[in-house]
Amino acid sequence: MKLSIVILSFVSLIIFQTPELKITKTNLEKSGLAPALYKDGIIFSAFESDNSNYVSLYYSKILDKEQLDKPVLISLKNRDKYMNLSHLTYIAASDEIYFTANNSKGALVLYQAKMEDMEIIKPKQVKLSEINNAAYPTVSENGLQLIVSSKTSDNNVNLFLYTRSDIESNWEFKRALSELNSTDYELHPRLMNDTTLYFSRSNTQTGKLKLFVSNLNDNVWSNPILYQPLNGEASDFSIVFTTEKSGYFTSNRDGEDHIYYFENEL
Repeated sequence: MKLSIVILSFVSLIIFQTPELKITKTNLEKSGLAPALYKDGIIFSAFESDNSNYVSLYYSKILDKEQLDKPVLISLKNRDKYMNLSHLTYIAASDEIYFTANNSKGALVLYQAKMEDMEIIKPKQVKLSEINNAAYPTVSENGLQLIVSSKTSDNNVNLFLYTRSDIESNWEFKRALSELNSTDYELHPRLMNDTTLYFSRSNTQTGKLKLFVSNLNDNVWSNPILYQPLNGEASDFSIVFTTEKSGYFTSNRDGEDHIYYFENEL
């Protein structure tokens, strides 16, 4: 299998640092977004070239914190049927991946698949009841709960919960997460330890994205609050944790979407 390599710069840049918080731009030279953990690295979305409108998925092994190995393009047969692959999530319990893409008609579709040797194998559409489209999937560690964003009939983008009895069963609608949803857009949900949910909220007036966090108590999510340490003047979104206090997120604080590494002792 032929693998495409993205040029990488091994110079990382500390953007912000205090004794409690460190934010460092990763050494990825390429603009990228929506990092997700996959085995010993991350998978992220990026344009295939500077002049391309074609978004693909790339894998990069974590060498040390903000230092990432050369990204490898993840391949997919009949690639022309799947445009703009993005926002992958990996479920170790079932060894499956979920991602979104535009189909040949341009509709946004949620797919489930396996991955072998950096190739997506036999993706199949995930059909969810009660909503017309689904994006930004995040799945619980046991693979039995799924949260997605979806555009509603009144043009909001809200979060919805689906469940299944086992990893072989179909997803069933559970409820809209009304305690988290607002008149703004709720995007990029990411579960951590199944009891903490991070997501991005896009202000419908300014278009800027900010990170929010909520905790699960008695099957109800707490009132979301700003995840203040990482939010800056620009858009900050799409976070994933490697430990309880460190991980990666996306920001356009230098003018383009890039992936940043953070360590937060606050």
